[in-house]
Amino acid sequence: MLPAQPAALVAGCGDERRPRILFVDDEPQVVSELRRMLRPQNPRWCLRYVTSAAEALEQLAVDPVDVLVTDTRMPGMDGAALLDTVRQHHPAVVRLALSEHTDHVSLVRTSGLTQQFVAKPCDHDLLVRALESALGTKDLVQSDRLRALIGSQDNLPKPPTVYHQLVELTKNPDTTMGDVARLIETDVAATTEALKLVNSSFFGLPRRITTVERAITALGFDVVKALVLAGHVFRGSTALPADLDTTALAERGLLASMTIRRFGTTEGWDPATVSWLGLAALLHDVGLLVLAAADHEAWAAYRDAPRTISARERELEAFGCTIARASAYLLGLWGFHANTVAALVEQPIDVFDPVSRYAASPAGLAVAFAHGGQSMFVDLLSPVPTEAPRAVYLTATRLAAWLPLLG
Repeated sequence: MLPAQPAALVAGCGDERRPRILFVDDEPQVVSELRRMLRPQNPRWCLRYVTSAAEALEQLAVDPVDVLVTDTRMPGMDGAALLDTVRQHHPAVVRLALSEHTDHVSLVRTSGLTQQFVAKPCDHDLLVRALESALGTKDLVQSDRLRALIGSQDNLPKPPTVYHQLVELTKNPDTTMGDVARLIETDVAATTEALKLVNSSFFGLPRRITTVERAITALGFDVVKALVLAGHVFRGSTALPADLDTTALAERGLLASMTIRRFGTTEGWDPATVSWLGLAALLHDVGLLVLAAADHEAWAAYRDAPRTISARERELEAFGCTIARASAYLLGLWGFHANTVAALVEQPIDVFDPVSRYAASPAGLAVAFAHGGQSMFVDLLSPVPTEAPRAVYLTATRLAAWLPLLG
């Protein structure tokens, strides 16, 4: 006789191919509200609900899910312990945490174990977008082994709390430079990076700037947000190979992000486009942190591979996926804009191959050239191949206009 299955599983999805999402919360009224809120999603998702970490682990042992969403404060095994157990034994499962804004202790305990936080009480649209983003990442990294490798890391880089606060603050049209400065000043790393950049030779300002508010005025909100993100996400870790220079990665990403803004001015792109493209350029290499931390031998193979081999081939040979695709996977888990993720999925674009160069999207090309600098430019008058599947974007005129803008 087969062993009895947990009640929630009996009422589950059987062999259906719908994405599976498991919610864990010890408060029956919260579970009831989640059921009611997400009922319209039943046709496309298999949604399960349990009221303890123990029940959740029983479920996962019998029939794993794609996404786990757990409350952070529960009696017995709490959310942090559950997330850590799932990380170790079911690393391919995407992990989201439900937490109240004021529960700072739980936020700290779970910060390295979850890929995304969802605020309680839940807003329907925000929750659905978070779940869509989490589910949408699965196809970015096809290998189950790689997904598990990335998911098993307990020190995944992720946007800091101050970054999310900054994003919300700058959405308010009444926000002043002083408001942003006061928030930045609560973060020592962000303050240091903002003052260091604004006083660098890159800007060549006539006098030294000594206050955060004046730095923000000179840099602009978008650059400051990029600084905050880069300063935290590219922070070094003891898990990384000793010879992986995270500072250089952060500086390269920041320079590429600012180059994108110059492209945007030249092309007349709208601010939203410049913003999500700038983030793609900034975070282009964040996947390398996870891939290298998880497998030092793969990092050494990538580092030592001959530069006569294309970047895509070197990355695939060493890691099994491209670095930018791993970055896109992480950004998808974090809930970044789908366009930012899409621009990264295209990378690296082999601009030395005319077909690749002319087939790529404008967004993908902008990120590729911003990252590669002048070394990425090839013969501006290369003939357009007849097999190019789209209208030519990189004309000789446009390339000539971009060249002086590269860092």
